[in-house]
Amino acid sequence: MSKTGHLRKISLVLSIIIIFSLVIGSTINATTEASKRSEAKQAGQKADEFYQKVGEAEAKIRTITEEINNKQAEINSTKANIEKTKQDIDKQNDALNNRLSVMYKTGSIGIIEVILSSSDINELLTNISMVQRILSNDKKVLKELKKKRKDLEKLQDELSKQEENLKKSQEEIQSIRNQYKADAEEYKRQEQQLLEEANNIAAETARAQA
Repeated sequence: MSKTGHLRKISLVLSIIIIFSLVIGSTINATTEASKRSEAKQAGQKADEFYQKVGEAEAKIRTITEEINNKQAEINSTKANIEKTKQDIDKQNDALNNRLSVMYKTGSIGIIEVILSSSDINELLTNISMVQRILSNDKKVLKELKKKRKDLEKLQDELSKQEENLKKSQEEIQSIRNQYKADAEEYKRQEQQLLEEANNIAAETARAQA
């Protein structure tokens, strides 16, 4: 075989090897690229799932925040009622004390005045009964006001506990929401990285084929 023929044979073998290598390389690159894009798609889906959870958590936070605001409004209203009841109790105490002071400031003079001012036994009994009813009514009103104040203070404590529990729930959901967001952003970062790697592989394959 001539030297020229031998060189042609070697050249042909080298060309076949190069073409074979390119085909194998392109196949491997195509498989790797497809794998990267598949992983990127999965990461993107995970990111979307966590972003959805972030939205759901934020909706819960808004609902709880509204409940907290409503509860605070109830607490403020209850405090105002307690303050008003305290004032009513003070007024009722003053009225009762003034009445008792007038009646008993000189011992039994109040009763003596009632007797002396009565024209007959019937009027006397009526006057005494009236005084007793007034005092009894004063004491009853005062007792009711004190009970109302106690009930309002108990309600205030209950509302404050409910508000505290709502705030704890809000903080817990906020923490979960932050974790969801961090997970979503991590999956989104992975998706972008995998897509970038897939694009680099595609560009490398194109350059090799050229």
